[in-house]
Amino acid sequence: MVRGVLGVLLSGAAVAAPVLHEPVEVPRLRCEDGICRTGIGDLPEAVVLDGRLVRAPGRRPPGGEEPRQLPMASGLPGLGRGVPASGEPPSIRRLHVAPDRMTEVLPTEARVYHEVFNPAVYPFKRMSVLDAVQADETLTLRDGRLLTLMTADARLSQGYDPFYGDVVIELAEGRPVPLPTPAAGARLLAYEAVPPRALRFFRDGADSLYVAAADGKGGRHRVLFLMEAPRRYFAGPLLPPGAARPRLRDVPEQLRPLLPRAVQRHADRVLRHIGLAVAAENELIPVLERLVAYFRAFEVGPLRGQRGSTYLDLALEQRGACRHRAYAFVITALGAGLPARYVENEVHVFAEVFVPVLERGQAPSGYWRRVHLGGAPLEARVLDAEDKIAYPEGGQDPLPRPPAFVRAEQAQSRSALEVRHEAGGAGQGGQGAARGQGASAEAGPSGGGKSLGARTQGPEAMMGASAGTSMSGGRSMRAESPQAPQHEPVQDEPAWPRDARPDSPGQRLTPTRLTVSIPRGAGRGVYRGALLPVTGQVEVAGGSPAELEVCLFLDTADGMMPLGRTRADASGALHAEVEIPRHAPLGNHRIVAHLCGEAGSRGSRSPR
Repeated sequence: MVRGVLGVLLSGAAVAAPVLHEPVEVPRLRCEDGICRTGIGDLPEAVVLDGRLVRAPGRRPPGGEEPRQLPMASGLPGLGRGVPASGEPPSIRRLHVAPDRMTEVLPTEARVYHEVFNPAVYPFKRMSVLDAVQADETLTLRDGRLLTLMTADARLSQGYDPFYGDVVIELAEGRPVPLPTPAAGARLLAYEAVPPRALRFFRDGADSLYVAAADGKGGRHRVLFLMEAPRRYFAGPLLPPGAARPRLRDVPEQLRPLLPRAVQRHADRVLRHIGLAVAAENELIPVLERLVAYFRAFEVGPLRGQRGSTYLDLALEQRGACRHRAYAFVITALGAGLPARYVENEVHVFAEVFVPVLERGQAPSGYWRRVHLGGAPLEARVLDAEDKIAYPEGGQDPLPRPPAFVRAEQAQSRSALEVRHEAGGAGQGGQGAARGQGASAEAGPSGGGKSLGARTQGPEAMMGASAGTSMSGGRSMRAESPQAPQHEPVQDEPAWPRDARPDSPGQRLTPTRLTVSIPRGAGRGVYRGALLPVTGQVEVAGGSPAELEVCLFLDTADGMMPLGRTRADASGALHAEVEIPRHAPLGNHRIVAHLCGEAGSRGSRSPR
């Protein structure tokens, strides 16, 4: 620690002079791969974005007046509701959205937007994300199962940008608390809770984030977390240079949409009206461009049709605010065979689409892309925007911009942070008035997506190649799946690398058995950067398995590479997904499990 003393020592006086300056502790902030630390705590003190240092949120206790995220009403599926006794209402996660016909009436009161991220993503925070349609044309969540998310060593990946999150949560026994995310495909790197608390993070099938206490108990905490999000989600070319143009048939099997028959008939009618005769052989990008051009041309006005389907009336008459556009767009895209999501927060609704990527010599892959469809003007108050920068989106929007969309965008050309500074919002508790767009009610377009700064970097090169394929630089790795669902602990595990050993002094229970395995078939042809499911079992004597934290590693010829941490549930079962490090060597490797902080303990490893 460097110690600096500021001040001047004056001599010649017999009376003791007052101390004008105190010694100042100057921390050593060391930055590597965009992550800056002083060596204290799990959450990095700062990150580097476009050459600027973005500081971590303050580690202050949760205030009684602050809005807080409340648990889901009754687990999943359900609805996170509730308003604090005082202060602003929290964000809500909805798992069902029914269409409405209020396409011309806008609310007069200003809506409140909670900017929890730095860099700020206003007004595109992801809170409610839905990707399926029921027979009554209600949007819902296709896969509500929660998978455990694990945090690994905080380092930024190529093609990703960092985002700090700062949210106050109210934990409750057995009920997850929804958290917002800055983008689809965002990865959790690190977190801290104030007061300190061990937490467990989860995601559902639509990439929405949840948190719960590791011990299952309640309490109020501030959660500070660091995520990284892919730049290609926000802007820039849809495909990397040299990639083949994907067709609808290239959508992965697990993402191929399936609509109820009646809804599919209505979607087919809308597609014919637009002039799209879709088939598996159609190129995907032209279908997406045609849909975006049509749904961006919506205008606010009365809905006159009585076709027996609100979806048909909205889509055929091109009427409504952002929630109507996103709702109708998602159903139509799903009907065309294009995976799409409806994304909602307090003041805006937009869409996401899946873009397959086909690069020569590499396995097919893909990513989710944000699609802003516009909407109707709405006054919004942005909370907690002070001392934050706007996210500098790296590139332009390559999708069609019809005249109606351009006119609305020009009318709302100033970003939320720019307006906040002009209105003196920082001096008003961060509640600067900003012109935003509508959301879970009457929503609309804005220049909220306008960034402060620009970047011309191209999209990240996609990873992947068939196992065993010879490539320059080698991008594939192979791990064989086990022959049985579980494996006995091994007696002689290699030592953990000293700088990767987690420190969990609170673990005192002794496991009688710790096993880990990879589901059959999941470990064949695994690629760098890919997610790998891991299961296992922890058995203990004299306590709950959920009290123990398990650290997972990749056993390679170059040594043990940390993959992250997880906890078992009350029955001792482990269910997690780990990301294979992008710098892992090629070859056959094992997944190794140990109790965190217990390097000498007997662990478990999967077969190579």
